[in-house]
Amino acid sequence: MKKSLAILLVCLFLAHFAGVYVYFFVRLIEIRVEMKTAMKAMPDVALQKRVLTREQYQSALAGEDELNINGHMFDMARVIFHERSVIVLGLEDHDEDNLLVFLKEAERRSSSDKKQIPTAFTYF
Repeated sequence: MKKSLAILLVCLFLAHFAGVYVYFFVRLIEIRVEMKTAMKAMPDVALQKRVLTREQYQSALAGEDELNINGHMFDMARVIFHERSVIVLGLEDHDEDNLLVFLKEAERRSSSDKKQIPTAFTYF
């Protein structure tokens, strides 16, 4: 009886822990698909323009079609390479920024929790 209860509790804790990350990854994929779809339909004049050096562009790359500029995600629709600069057309992704802040806050709270385990749980 104690063994099955312990296994059940461990499974519940693992499901709860993994649930945050599953939600994060599913929502991240949804956000990226929404942004790609929205940007495909937009003309160039409706997109935001960022002019970067080639070095800035390389260091800001955060994926195949994303930049991390000053801690903010920027989804790229089109990239135009010149001799010394790179012109990037796209949109700032506020939803993805908010999701990343949510994940960092969840991790910070879980790592800063220094409360002792209640004695009722230590006897299992």
